[in-house]
Amino acid sequence: PLGPYTRHPGNPILKSNFDISPPVSGPGSGRLVPSPDGTELFYVYAAHHDPASPSGNRSLHIDRAGFTPTGTLVIHGPTT
Repeated sequence: PLGPYTRHPGNPILKSNFDISPPVSGPGSGRLVPSPDGTELFYVYAAHHDPASPSGNRSLHIDRAGFTPTGTLVIHGPTT
């Protein structure tokens, strides 16, 4: 816990996307969870409900996740 630490070059693993409709702003507070049958992995997280008012309500998002052959976490999102 005392470091030193090196930021992974793929960080952040999930970031805002204003090119989709509706846009996803400020994704965060997430957890990796397995599907009920254990065959898939999902990332469940909160994002701003209204990007024009980022301090307002949050909405729930769920995106598929997985790992590359080298073990790097990949989130297939953000999606709406």
